[in-house]
Amino acid sequence: MRAKVEIAPCNRRDNGINPKAGAASKGQAKVMSALILFLTVVIIMALGIAASYAVVLGILQIFASQSRQQEAPAVLIPSQTHAHGD
Repeated sequence: MRAKVEIAPCNRRDNGINPKAGAASKGQAKVMSALILFLTVVIIMALGIAASYAVVLGILQIFASQSRQQEAPAVLIPSQTHAHGD
């Protein structure tokens, strides 16, 4: 005994959008797509700028400690003594 399977004809123009949807919803979909793309680009650029800023500051911090002149420790020379009160 074989099961009978019926296959519905495929509509080549079916692109997942409700064919009963009006032009307004298609327009809204385009605006939403553009907004999502725009926000994605802005967020990625902001993250890239922040990351490069952090890298530059890190490099400057590493080399800043090497470029500073080390000050001699404040010690008394043997010929100098503390001032004593009378």
